[in-house]
Amino acid sequence: MVARTLLALALAVAASATIVAAQQEYKVVCYYDSRAHWRQGLGRMRAADIDPSLCTHLVYGPTKLNPENFHLQPYNAELDLESGRGNYMEVAGLKARNPRLTILLGVGIWPAGLAEGLDPVDPEEPDYFAASEPYQTLIEDHEKRDAFIESARALVKRAGFDGMDLAWPFPKEPYKKDRGTLGQWWHGVRRKFSASRSDTKPEPDDVSTLRRNGFAALVREAKSAFSRSSTPLYITVTSPPTTNASAYFDVHAITSQVDQIHLMAFDNVTPFRQKTKASQPAPLYVNDPHLNSVDSIVRKWLSLGAPGRKLVLGIPAFGRTWRLPDGVLPTAALPPATAEGPGEGGPYTNTLGMLAYYEICHNISQPGITEMFGLNNFPDPTRKPGPYAHRCGDHNPIWIGYDDLDFAGAKAAYAKSKGLGGIAMWDISLDDFGGVCTLTKFPLLRAAKARL
Repeated sequence: MVARTLLALALAVAASATIVAAQQEYKVVCYYDSRAHWRQGLGRMRAADIDPSLCTHLVYGPTKLNPENFHLQPYNAELDLESGRGNYMEVAGLKARNPRLTILLGVGIWPAGLAEGLDPVDPEEPDYFAASEPYQTLIEDHEKRDAFIESARALVKRAGFDGMDLAWPFPKEPYKKDRGTLGQWWHGVRRKFSASRSDTKPEPDDVSTLRRNGFAALVREAKSAFSRSSTPLYITVTSPPTTNASAYFDVHAITSQVDQIHLMAFDNVTPFRQKTKASQPAPLYVNDPHLNSVDSIVRKWLSLGAPGRKLVLGIPAFGRTWRLPDGVLPTAALPPATAEGPGEGGPYTNTLGMLAYYEICHNISQPGITEMFGLNNFPDPTRKPGPYAHRCGDHNPIWIGYDDLDFAGAKAAYAKSKGLGGIAMWDISLDDFGGVCTLTKFPLLRAAKARL
């Protein structure tokens, strides 16, 4: 009898340990944009405000690429290095509070319109291509790749981090417009008989193939160099929004070398790619098979041969905004709503066409707040296109597509159901990190993590 009781107890303990281990297997990747350090008031998030207990991985960035020698450099030496404020050292010290935390140095032009010197979030502007050109030149030349890899390895070790994350700024995929039957017919006629068209022209196949092979070589060579360290360093890849995976990623070659791939499955629609129609920028599902969604992006990567366990689903902690016409009625603000380009920047992020989650939730209408100054919120009970909010009338009319707590949780549940490796929050400085709205810090990240 005693033996049976002990056996049952041992089995129960083993089962409990298995469940805990399974829960811990899911990745929770937290991107932190160090430029949040310089925001004002409630928008300022310092490295000390990061809660490492919420993350399995922390990606700290951005960094800079020197176009002269192709060396990787701190984005802001005064902020990052020990000779200044010492952010690298402070972030590395977060391991004292979470020894299992993996800290990665973020490489590339980070999205969400916060990159210094770029037109906010408009990937078609010349400045974006000028800034990304050194990255394309680098991957096409073996010596330049070597210079980059050695400098990156040295910077990672100097920072005390565990590896790097590559968010390579490849050209964006042309926006697929939502056209009716007549619109599709007329677009076909124009493409057949006219050289003029409004959609962005994709790169020639030979150019995209060159960059595809070059990036695969960069990953392979970086993996080899990083493996030679006394403690092997991690390499992860971030697929930026609207990047054509089949054109620029040799999925089989890359997945065999990297630890995980973060899919930034948002910004499918932005007020720069679609200026006159406001609609949800990061839907989980869409009815039109020609439009991108979280589901279509994940299915594409899986169809290209990526192991599900290596894919990590990106969830945005920000919304995309459009300005509505003055005097618009609420009945005319149903998506897709007629719009007039990007909405004004928020009081803290100050970026056209974008609001942080904390800027949105703080202004959603509550009892005692008039509709003139608040936002009317429209959750999505179907958990498919996603929630939105708007303010109509004549006082700065605006339309916002974003992820609320329920929708962020639904995306995490989706990732789990598809056998993916976890979730990634872009970025935690845009979550309600100070608990302004609910007195709970990082509510979006917590809501998503709870569904894994």
